[in-house]
Amino acid sequence: EIPVISAVGHEPDVTISDYVADLRASTPSNAAELAVPDQEEVRTRLEQLRHRLGRVMQDRLQRTRRELDRLQRSRAMQNPMALVQDKRVLLDYQQARLKAGLERTLSQDRARFAALCAALDSLSPLKVLARGYALAQREDGGVLTSVEQVLTGDPVLLTLGDGRLRTTVTEKERGRYAAEEKDI
Repeated sequence: EIPVISAVGHEPDVTISDYVADLRASTPSNAAELAVPDQEEVRTRLEQLRHRLGRVMQDRLQRTRRELDRLQRSRAMQNPMALVQDKRVLLDYQQARLKAGLERTLSQDRARFAALCAALDSLSPLKVLARGYALAQREDGGVLTSVEQVLTGDPVLLTLGDGRLRTTVTEKERGRYAAEEKDI
C-alpha cells in the first residue's frame, strides 16, 4: 500500500486531507524525512538482523552436530546387528509368552471339556441303568411309561445295566408307587 501523507506547510492550518491521511507532517521537507527511512538506521537494522541470523544458524548447526555425534556413538551405529539381535530376543520372548498362553488356554479348555464329559456321562441312560433302574419297552421298541400301555400277557423287553430280559406281563397294579411317593 502507498501511504498518504498530508504536508500542506502551514502549521496552524488544518485541511481535510489532514484528517484522512495516514501521516501528517508540518512541512513538505518534514514529510520527505518521514516517508523515507534513514539510511543509517536501515543499515544498522540490517546489520543486527545479519548478526541474529548468524547466531541462529550457528546454534542450529551446533545442535545438528551434537545430534549427529550422538547418533554416531549410538549402539545401532557401532554394531548394526545389535538392533537385529535385540529384536530377535524380543521376538523369542513374545513367542514364549504366546506359547505359554496358548498352552494355559488349552489346558483350561481340556479340563472344562473333561468336566462336561463327566457331567454328560453321569446323565447317560446306561449309567442310570447301572444304578438299578430298568427301561421297559413294547415288542415294537416303544418305551413304556404307563401300565395302561400294556395288557396282561403282552411281551415286554426290559433293558438293565448288564443286559436285557424278555418277559410277559402277568399282572398289572395301578397307583401303588404313586401312593408310596406321596407318603414320603
